[in-house]
Amino acid sequence: MTTAAPRHMKRLTALPLLLLLALGIAAAAGHSTTGEADAAPNPSTVGTTAVISKEVHITSVTAACTTGVTWGALTTSSASTDQSTAACAVAFGSNNNGTTGAKLEVQKDSGGGSTFMCITASCAAATTPATGRFNDPTANTALADGQAGIKMAAPTGSGTADWTTAGNFYPVATASQACHTTALTDGTCTFTFGVNPDPTQAAGTYVGTARFTATAL
Repeated sequence: MTTAAPRHMKRLTALPLLLLLALGIAAAAGHSTTGEADAAPNPSTVGTTAVISKEVHITSVTAACTTGVTWGALTTSSASTDQSTAACAVAFGSNNNGTTGAKLEVQKDSGGGSTFMCITASCAAATTPATGRFNDPTANTALADGQAGIKMAAPTGSGTADWTTAGNFYPVATASQACHTTALTDGTCTFTFGVNPDPTQAAGTYVGTARFTATAL
């Protein structure tokens, strides 16, 4: 006669089967109960790009560039062609623009028309050489009667002239590239303002302003 096993014994004998079944499922899923070394790293390279803007600067300007243009008694004769102010030196350049460098432009500070305008009643209504002002010269010419302009000496440092440095004058009323640099060192360009009053130029105070702008080439 066989005797039925107690119910709790059936449960115990069933446990090993359930455990083996669970291990089989784990193995099929890619898991293991044995120790396993970490997988070798998979290196990859990530590239980055940095964009650095071109740097330009004006390092220094001499006092004559900032104190304004002032003349004493001017000679109003047809023979007077260069009554100039003290030299205005502008040092400028670029730190990261290679051999291209930077350029220096000269132009009137604001507005159009002549650079040297009358600001007093004694010359405001004058008609010679023109109403209340000096005339602008043609670029790279001597000053004619009644004209005022700016000229440049030979640049120093890495400065290279775009204007002639032979002593002729340029108008300030319109923007013009006067000089530039060709290396990562500063260049210095030196300017003087000049006037040639007409023999009938009205007495009075004439004011002119100029702006020097350094930009990357």
